[in-house]
This record gives sequence, structure tokens and C-alpha cells, in this order.
Amino acid sequence: MQVRLVQLLQAGVRRTREECRADAGVSGTLTLELVTQGVADNRPRRMATIWERYGMSGKRPLLPVLFDVELLRITPKGLWLRGFQFDSTSGERIQFAQEWWCEVMGDNYGR
Repeated sequence: MQVRLVQLLQAGVRRTREECRADAGVSGTLTLELVTQGVADNRPRRMATIWERYGMSGKRPLLPVLFDVELLRITPKGLWLRGFQFDSTSGERIQFAQEWWCEVMGDNYGR
């Protein structure tokens, strides 16, 4: 599904409505998968990713993956997702809450 995605939290802290509305977000293909292999406690995990196509058949993630995804709301304009992201830029792996507002773009039916 093609979406324009805006992150509603920054390092686990809610951004203001004005910040979120001013954010152009990222546009790409939203996918949701169920991961069953390589999980620590042997329970399936839902994982959301936003992708960008490059080349003829390649794709790359635009943002860090959202783990343990919950669907909070569906509206005619889009989806509100909640989960956890990991950041390892400081040298240690930190987990924090994240929420995504995914505004549906264009004709997504039948694709």
C-alpha cells in the first residue's frame, strides 16, 4: 500500500500536533509481516516497514522497522500504528515506543 508516513513520537516522546502537521513525512510502500523465525520467546511478531523501490527489482527501508505492531485506528484517510523501534546509533541498542500515521496515497485497490 502506498502511504505518506509521519512519525508521531521522537525517541518515545510524543511530538506536538504542529510538529506532526508540518512534517512532510516519507512516502513509500507500507508492508506488514508476521515474523516467526529467530524470535527470542517463540511467539510470532508483527513487523511493519516502509519501503522505497530502486532499480528494477530492489527495495530498501526508509525508516527503522516497527516491531510488535498494533493497529490503533483505521479511517478513510489512513492508518494509525503503534509499536517499538530500535536505535543503535549511540553504540548500544535502545528500544523505544513509536507511532506512525500512514496516510493512504493514490489508488491502492487491486495492487
